[in-house]
Amino acid sequence: MFPLLIAACLNFSDFDKNLRSSGYQAIWRGLNKTQDTVNIIYQNEQSKWVVIAVSPNGTACERASGNVSEIIIQKIGADIHG
Repeated sequence: MFPLLIAACLNFSDFDKNLRSSGYQAIWRGLNKTQDTVNIIYQNEQSKWVVIAVSPNGTACERASGNVSEIIIQKIGADIHG
């Protein structure tokens, strides 16, 4: 669980505010197949990351987090071995 938060689920605006005040930026988002949940990935300058899911009622829940990340490709179709 993300260590700066007391609960794994909060109102999205509170979750977003907590992450941004801790140096995280939203870097990706996508709508799930049933179009009822937005998934957002946040990352900070130390390559720490957090994935949250936001339900239609505005509740955001942490789904995963980690301490290491790297960008594999920056554009669809790019060669990752280039």
